[in-house]
Amino acid sequence: MSWLDRYDGWAALILALGAFLLLFATEGTVAVGWDEPITTENGQRIVMWLGTFVSGLARADLSQVLDPVAIGWSFGLNNEHPPVAKAISGLGWALTRRWLPLPTAHRVGPMALAAALVALIYVAVRQTRAGRPGALVGALALLDMPRVFFYAHVAALDLPAAAMWFFAVWIFWRLASKARSLSWRSCQGQPRSDSKVASDGTPFHSVPDYEPSTVLKAAPHVIPSESASEESRCTSAGGACPFGRLRASSGRQARDSSSQKTLLRMTFSLVAASLATRIATLWLWIVPGLAFGLALATKISNVLAPIGVGLWLLTARERRWRWDLWGRLILAGPLGLLTVITLFPWLWSDTVARLEGWIRFFTVSHYEIYQYYLGKTYLELPWHFPIVTVLTTMPVSLLILAGIGAARALRPGPTQSAAALWLINALLMVIWFMRPASRAFDRLLMPTYVFLAPLAGLGFDVIAGWIRQKSEAHLTYHVSRFTPFISPILAIIVLAPGALAIARLHPFELAYYNEAIGGVHGAQRLRLETIYWASTYRAVLPELNQRAKPGATVWVMPNSWDVLYYYQKAALLRDDLVMVRPPGWGSFYDDSGVKWVEAGMDQADFAIVEYRQTTFFDYVVDYMAKYQPVWRLDYRDIPLVALYERSG
Repeated sequence: MSWLDRYDGWAALILALGAFLLLFATEGTVAVGWDEPITTENGQRIVMWLGTFVSGLARADLSQVLDPVAIGWSFGLNNEHPPVAKAISGLGWALTRRWLPLPTAHRVGPMALAAALVALIYVAVRQTRAGRPGALVGALALLDMPRVFFYAHVAALDLPAAAMWFFAVWIFWRLASKARSLSWRSCQGQPRSDSKVASDGTPFHSVPDYEPSTVLKAAPHVIPSESASEESRCTSAGGACPFGRLRASSGRQARDSSSQKTLLRMTFSLVAASLATRIATLWLWIVPGLAFGLALATKISNVLAPIGVGLWLLTARERRWRWDLWGRLILAGPLGLLTVITLFPWLWSDTVARLEGWIRFFTVSHYEIYQYYLGKTYLELPWHFPIVTVLTTMPVSLLILAGIGAARALRPGPTQSAAALWLINALLMVIWFMRPASRAFDRLLMPTYVFLAPLAGLGFDVIAGWIRQKSEAHLTYHVSRFTPFISPILAIIVLAPGALAIARLHPFELAYYNEAIGGVHGAQRLRLETIYWASTYRAVLPELNQRAKPGATVWVMPNSWDVLYYYQKAALLRDDLVMVRPPGWGSFYDDSGVKWVEAGMDQADFAIVEYRQTTFFDYVVDYMAKYQPVWRLDYRDIPLVALYERSG
């Protein structure tokens, strides 16, 4: 952790703790998201399997845990997504379920991971030699994005996946500052230098280089003592030594033999040292692959992370020809795949067929996802959707800071390398979803938001430094005494828009749009989607619990009834209420005895309608025209959710 000191360690720890406490304190009103029921159920099953695995190890009997039925029950549910994020939720639940209610117990793990990501962003920005204020703003920028703040609470896959992507890229970046540890220069002779400086200003330690000439220097020639005494006696007698020529020849042979032995010993020592060095530095090649594997075992979309790193290697001459870095990146492929298979027992049988099906699901066989955008409902979104989404759902101040930070990628200096890396990875998901036939939401762009946060920190560092420099050069002594307050004041200014929006909207941050388009009113004028992901259902529960008669039927948008089943399981919704489902639809909760009836929206006693325009099908629009809501939640006169009663 070069460029860091103990104060930075404490700052990162305080940031992580503060972020977790903030999320924990504000979680109580956050609705259960559309993906949470199946994710948390799968997380519980995974943790139970892990418990069985540990007990099986203690008994030296893994037959139960390796049974295909047990693996299928534990990992088969929602098997299109790998297990890491779900296991994090399950572990948090296992540790806190005795004293925390649902859904909080399911969210402890994901909230802790989000807090750790905040701390990691601080550390990463500081490692670019940016100042502490810039690092603090970069870390806080993540939770200053209203939509990201919402996702940081929930037990879903998107923010954990983005966190693991950032972690894997950070690992590769930091280890890239290590020298060509496995190059053959390490067996050439004695050391010239033990350290160098990378292009981004980060010092890295190299394996010792050796001067070839020192290897070939022979040891001093030594004449045996007996030969020396004989020759001296002959010389002292005043005559030529009759054995002189013979002894000279023997001496040369002895000297040659000694030199050869010395050279062999030195060569053997150098080869042994080289092999030892290679063994000791294999972690430089293995760790990046394991980190990428961990990211891929969180969500399959993280397969794009090595592509971002490869593009970054191409952006600078000193990296472009670092064959050791290309080797590490190439090795990340098989190591990552091996890590995924190891962490995902569902792939332990029929591995090839399941891997093929897994990949096909996310490429050609994915279920249809519609999206309301600019007044139309699309299955295949226009190319500009991800660009518009990012530009309208981040606070303008953070967008400006991120733009300034991204410009550092074009300017030589200690921050250039990191700025280029973060910019490439931020743009990667945007470009990916610009391709034809793409389907996206804001949450699928989560890696973009995460990588824009440290760029905002770099941008803040540039602005704060420029203002400080100008103030010190042009202000009087009395005025310049206030220079230390520039960074805190500027930080408050740039973070205030996002913080105020969160304070006004919470827990409905998914309705956030920035000031550039006029907020939620501007989004309605542009005919962008108001809100989604069942993020308003929790607000309806008190009214529904009060109004509904015993055994009343309730309609929600198809596949959203799992959210209401979860609320019943968490004792937030009365368990006597019956969900209305259209013919042919099911739920993974069916085996647990949940109540449902096959009927349509018109036959339900109550209907919960979230103002997600994507789901405003003709029958929903007709129903809303026929009935008046008995309860509705608005934000600045923009409806978010309504409760309808058939008899009302």
